[in-house]
Amino acid sequence: MKMNLKSIVLAILLLTMGGCFVNKNKKEVPLSGKLIETLVKRAFTGDRAANDSLSNIYDTLLPPPFSINQIIIDSLKIGSSKFFSVIAEFENPIYNVFAVYDSALSLKLIDKSLNGYLTQLRRSDSKRSYWEVYEEFKTKNTLSFKRYNLYYIGKDTISKSLRTVFEVVTPSEKIVQDIVGFADDVINTKLYLSSNSTLRETWDTYVWNDINFKYESQLNIFDSVVTSIFHNTKSTSMGNEIRDKISAYRSLGVEVSADSINTYNNFKNSSDRFTIFLPEGWRALKNVMVTKQLKKEMPGSHFISNTLGASFSVVKIGETEKAEDYFTIPLTSEVKGNYTVRFSERIATKKNFIQCFEVSCINLKYLVIFECPILTYTEHKEVYEDIMNSFGVDC
Repeated sequence: MKMNLKSIVLAILLLTMGGCFVNKNKKEVPLSGKLIETLVKRAFTGDRAANDSLSNIYDTLLPPPFSINQIIIDSLKIGSSKFFSVIAEFENPIYNVFAVYDSALSLKLIDKSLNGYLTQLRRSDSKRSYWEVYEEFKTKNTLSFKRYNLYYIGKDTISKSLRTVFEVVTPSEKIVQDIVGFADDVINTKLYLSSNSTLRETWDTYVWNDINFKYESQLNIFDSVVTSIFHNTKSTSMGNEIRDKISAYRSLGVEVSADSINTYNNFKNSSDRFTIFLPEGWRALKNVMVTKQLKKEMPGSHFISNTLGASFSVVKIGETEKAEDYFTIPLTSEVKGNYTVRFSERIATKKNFIQCFEVSCINLKYLVIFECPILTYTEHKEVYEDIMNSFGVDC
């Protein structure tokens, strides 16, 4: 009888945790919430065996956290299958995680993008079951956000099905998106916008997509309002606000260097001094001529996913040059952090979305051109944002 590595690790952990986990007949010990909680605690203190058994729930490139705010374990049966959900919340949200395991402790889903204080609920209708995770966090020292995450639990598929902000509080206003209807295949929301809003629509509808197991809206009204508020609000924070990987490292007291920031990124252009993370299925082409959205062709790097029909192009320009010397699309917004990023609106062509960026860091400056199909943008939005947010500069 063969045992895989995970089974061996789990068996060793069970033995070292005490006799209460092993019965007299030496039957297989059933997985329980208590056992998973013990493994999570051990994983985040640097126990390699526990972390391996949980499919690296803790990123060992980060220093161990000082303490855990809370661990929430829940379980749910779908037919003959049983799943366990895990929320681990920390003072520094860079460690926060939501994960789902099956009864063999195989990882089915992991989400490390959760912010702030976390709560979890179950939801079900006549067709499907879900876990809901709510986030509450503050950003730019003046904006308070509440965000909603919906995870679909099927017998063979666990999927993040929806993420949307449902409340924003600024120094001058409060805007809310309430779920007023959750029936089979449709989520209806009512929007409570500020009195000075120019939007006429106060309702939105998210429709279930059976192909990718997601709820999608053609309008995304509330998220567009939130995005506008975020980009138009200047940060007043002078402390450890986390904006990107550099600020995340600094919030942990880690000495920041190009090597430590770029550890995560799997593409490095040493000559142009930038790195980027490419998910599985993306190809990198170096030293190509980039022409799209440029007034003249320029040498650069091109990253493409044939499956998604999406691409990023990166062109290094001179320190004293500016994007307007090259782009045909105006850059109307700006965000300042460890890098200065200027960017355009997302422009719709016949079939595609296009967006242009200028990234500056001390004496280095880059143009980034993003393009993807309009029809699948919402479905893969987080992938595109992760790639863009991973852009690192050796400055």
